[in-house]
Amino acid sequence: MNTVPATAAASDQPPVTKSGLEAEIAVLDAVAAEKVRTLSQLAAAAQLTTGSARGAVARLMHRGLIVPRDTSARRGAFQITQRGQSMRNVKGRRVR
Repeated sequence: MNTVPATAAASDQPPVTKSGLEAEIAVLDAVAAEKVRTLSQLAAAAQLTTGSARGAVARLMHRGLIVPRDTSARRGAFQITQRGQSMRNVKGRRVR
């Protein structure tokens, strides 16, 4: 029998359409990791479709939970605010 380790299987998951809080927490987790630079990379890191990631980013920015990084150096990169980190800590426990 050919088995795949659980860690490898989780990273190979196809993107899914999540909405609302689940998508926002996934985006906050990806932004907090500070390894994503574009919306496509953010969607892949959060295991979301590009549309779900785009919607979550818009909602989070509107509420001041993430902000763009220095746009002259890294266009499309985001950073999590203190309020965003608090939401990630509190509400993330409910989602995960």
